[in-house]
Amino acid sequence: KAVLLHDHAFFLNFSQSQYIHKEVPFKKTNCIHHGERILLMTIHNPIHPITVQVIQAVFRGYKLQKAVIFHTNGVQCLSEFESPEDARSAREALDGREIYAGCCLMKIEYSSMRRPLSVRRNTEFAIDLTGIFEL
Repeated sequence: KAVLLHDHAFFLNFSQSQYIHKEVPFKKTNCIHHGERILLMTIHNPIHPITVQVIQAVFRGYKLQKAVIFHTNGVQCLSEFESPEDARSAREALDGREIYAGCCLMKIEYSSMRRPLSVRRNTEFAIDLTGIFEL
């Protein structure tokens, strides 16, 4: 029998299993790198706020130059790196990882953008670390 909660039906079952196994919603993709410096990150299950400070912490050590967070299709971020090698290293290390335990899963692909990212001013959703602006 269904349990109603806020007009939604839920079904409960008992299990003999000792553990709950969490499925990853996607597998790492085998993208071909063509010298891109910009990555597109989609964040699945973003329970915690995602700001440029979070993005900076995630990409620490990968020579992040600029980042722009937008909320068009969930939470996404374009991140520009100093070199194509830095972008490739960041993607290989972080694609499929969680920012926080149990949530904020990162799906990282190479962006089709060929122009450098444009950041007019530093905000909580856009940052230029090349030294032009101060937050």
